[in-house]
Amino acid sequence: MNITSIFITPWASIALVLTVVAAVSLILGKYDRKTILSGTLKAFLSFYAITVFVNGVIQYESFSAEQHMNEILDRQFETIQQQKSKLSTADQLVIAVSSGNDDGDYISEVYVGNYSQQHLASGKLNLMLYNKDGNKVISETIEVTDLKPGERRKLKRIYTDDKIEQFRYRWMTYKTAS
Repeated sequence: MNITSIFITPWASIALVLTVVAAVSLILGKYDRKTILSGTLKAFLSFYAITVFVNGVIQYESFSAEQHMNEILDRQFETIQQQKSKLSTADQLVIAVSSGNDDGDYISEVYVGNYSQQHLASGKLNLMLYNKDGNKVISETIEVTDLKPGERRKLKRIYTDDKIEQFRYRWMTYKTAS
């Protein structure tokens, strides 16, 4: 998260537009020059502070979600490394699932990370999600395209009635490019 992206943003132009509206309103109200200047300055500072606050909250949520995704993928990759002495290209294309609850619905975020040095041109992934009893809740085929070396991304958000406790996946097809 870049701190300057919170303060210097295209959304700050909203504060400028609202400040112009406030200044024009003060001028049309035939206020004296000192009141117009101080009112315009106060309006700008207020609007800018609100814009920066809202933008900061949005940036932090995005940063926090990305950090969560990276932690889950890194943990999954470490587990795979511990289980296998030599990793194939498919083993380095890591899938991870994070589940949570939102107003009675269960949300599962599906993430993919490319831990290899090869560019994934395209691939089809068969993902199976299971509940705490080991029953399959859902099985989906997900298309993955253009995943660069070291890149990580959220693939999909899946809503279910049961909490997902376990997942399995298999790359049905995948093509790499150097």
